[in-house]
Amino acid sequence: MSRSLFKKMFYQFSAVEQQVQTVYKRPLPKILINFSSEQGKKLFKEALEEGNMECYFPLSEQFMTQLEPSTCGSTTLAMVLNTLNLDPKKRWKGIWRWYSEETLEGMKPEYIKQGIDLENFSHITKHNNASIQTFYYPHEHQSQSSKYDCEYHCSKDKIKSASYSTFVICLTACCRRTGLYMVLNQSRKALSQTGEGHFQPVGGLNMAHQKALMFDVARFKYPPYWCNLDLLYESLKSLDNVTKRPRGFALISRDLENFSKICSISPDQVSKKKLQIKLQSENFMSNYKDIDYKYDLIDFYQSFLKEMGFDFSVLLVYNMYEVMNYFEKQGEQADYLFQAFSKNQIYKISEKIICKLLEEKSEVGILITEFCGNYAPLIASLVLLSIPESQYMKINKNLYKNDIKKLIDEYKDLDHKENLDNELEIEIRKYMKQIVVSFKNNLFQS
Repeated sequence: MSRSLFKKMFYQFSAVEQQVQTVYKRPLPKILINFSSEQGKKLFKEALEEGNMECYFPLSEQFMTQLEPSTCGSTTLAMVLNTLNLDPKKRWKGIWRWYSEETLEGMKPEYIKQGIDLENFSHITKHNNASIQTFYYPHEHQSQSSKYDCEYHCSKDKIKSASYSTFVICLTACCRRTGLYMVLNQSRKALSQTGEGHFQPVGGLNMAHQKALMFDVARFKYPPYWCNLDLLYESLKSLDNVTKRPRGFALISRDLENFSKICSISPDQVSKKKLQIKLQSENFMSNYKDIDYKYDLIDFYQSFLKEMGFDFSVLLVYNMYEVMNYFEKQGEQADYLFQAFSKNQIYKISEKIICKLLEEKSEVGILITEFCGNYAPLIASLVLLSIPESQYMKINKNLYKNDIKKLIDEYKDLDHKENLDNELEIEIRKYMKQIVVSFKNNLFQS
C-alpha cells in the first residue's frame, strides 16, 4: 500500500471516528462497591476468612472482556468453560485450543449481533461439554420458547423458578467450592447501571454483609463490584425485552455423562464442618429423645429436615444438581425409575413431608421442590434413606427400631432379584443404591 493511500484511508477513518460520540467507562453506582476500593478489599478479606471465596481464584484466572457490546452471554460462558478446564477440541489461534466467543459450539451469527437469552445460554452450554441447571425468577406469565432449533437435538430445559432463599443457597454452594459456578442473567437497570440485560458470573460471597462479588465481563464499562444479595435477586425480575420471559441464573459444571460419576462434585468443607458440629450437638433434635415411639413419622422427619439448617441445604445442592442432570439425560429411563420408586412407603411419606414443609414455608422444602420439581418426594426419600443408623440412635432408639427400620427394610427388600421385573429395573436399583451412598457420604459422614 502506498503512503499516500494509507494517509487517505487514515484521514477518512479519523473523520468517521470524530462523528461518533465515544465513552470511556461509566461511574459505578453508589449502591455498588468497587472491588479494588478499601471497602471492597475489606469485604474480600472477610469473605476469604468465611471460606466463601473458593470460586474466585479459578474464575479470576480466566476473567475476560466481551468482544462486542451484545456478547456478554457468550463471553461469560467462554470464561466459565475455561475455568472448568474444558477442551473445546477445536483450534483457537495458532496451535492452541481454547474457548472464546468464536469457538463456542451452537453460536449463531444473530447471537453475536443481538445477544442471547437465558434459554439460548442453557442450550449452548450443553453443546460445549458442560452440564447446567437453569432457574428463572418466579413470574405468572412464565413460558418456554418452542422455537429453539437445536441441531444436536438436546432436550429442552424444564422451566424452574427460584425463590430468594433458593437463590442464596445455590449462590453459597457455588462460592464455597470450585467446579460449580453460578452465572446471572439480570437487568442492569435494577442495579442503577446503564444498559438492559446482562450476563456475568458470581465471583464470591461475603455472608456477614450479604454481598456477592460480580465479575462484570463488560470491563470497558464497569469494574468487578460487590452487590447486596437482595438487589441481585431483584435484578432477575425484569422481563427480557425480546423474549418477554423473566431472567434468572444458571449453575454450570463439567459434563456429567455417566451415573457412575454421580456426586463427583464433592461437598464443600465449610458447610460440612458446620453441619457436623450441629449433628454432634447435644441440643440437636433434643425434643425427640424421649418421645413415645408411636410419634407421627411425618412430623418427625419434617422437624428433622428443618433442624438441619442452612449448611445442610447448601450441601444438598451438590447432590440434587448431579441427580437432576442425570435424570434429564436418561429421559424415559428416569421416568421408569421414578414410577418404580413411587410405590415405596417411604416415598408416600416423603410426599406428605414435602407438603408440610411447603405449608410452613420451610427453606429446605422450598429448595427441594424448586430444584427438583416432580422429583422432590424422590429426593426427600433418598435423603431419609441416607441418614445413618447411628444418627437415628442418637435421637430416639425406639422410634428407629419400631418404625423407621421397617421403612428402610422395605426399601432394601426390593434389591432381591425375585422382586425385580427385568434387567433395567436391576440396573436402576443399582443406581439408586449408589445415590443413597453418595448422599450419606456428602451429607452425614465426617
